[in-house]
Amino acid sequence: FVVRATSDGKERSWVSYSPSKGLEACTVNVLQPTRNRLPGQPSCTAAPPVPTPGELFGTGDQNQNGDIRLRIFIDASVLEAHVEGGGGARSVTLRVFPTRDDAMGVLLANDGASDVTLSRFALWGMRSAYAEE
Repeated sequence: FVVRATSDGKERSWVSYSPSKGLEACTVNVLQPTRNRLPGQPSCTAAPPVPTPGELFGTGDQNQNGDIRLRIFIDASVLEAHVEGGGGARSVTLRVFPTRDDAMGVLLANDGASDVTLSRFALWGMRSAYAEE
């Protein structure tokens, strides 16, 4: 999933998951390099794949169909992603600082390595945690 994307793609954050690579969240801002990164170089955090019961105990994979549940939470400066399935769960958190007002795009992408079926998608708005005065 690509989130907080600008219309020209110069700012964007994304969450990716694969059974072989695990869960990853990244953000990139082409217009604002930092002390540690060049323009366009992403900042990422990752959680390695969860070994299946078959890999751990030689009992065979308990999730043969590859179904996962991916939940992504985004607010003004934090992206959290949680994945369940494949014998376990993983989570990552990433700070994101969009600088443009149009960094609101949401996209679903697939690298083509395997077929993906999206069976459910839900989107909710969030209110402020602070009491209105």
